[in-house]
Amino acid sequence: MSRFEEANQRLLDALDRLERAAERRPSNGAGDEVSALREALDNSRRANAALRGSRDVLAIRLDSAIDRLKTVLGEE
Repeated sequence: MSRFEEANQRLLDALDRLERAAERRPSNGAGDEVSALREALDNSRRANAALRGSRDVLAIRLDSAIDRLKTVLGEE
């Protein structure tokens, strides 16, 4: 292979690597989609945390009601 052919092959290989890197990198539109997905994930996490808090409060109230019922029914 001549020096010209070797240089040409290196150039083609470099262009292939650049094209693959460009394909992996999100475009502006994809970046907007990623931002929207991140925002949706953050919102879901906040909602999940709120639901966990509600669940904990409900569990305490249910336990209290069960204990009162047991007392009224004479089970304790």
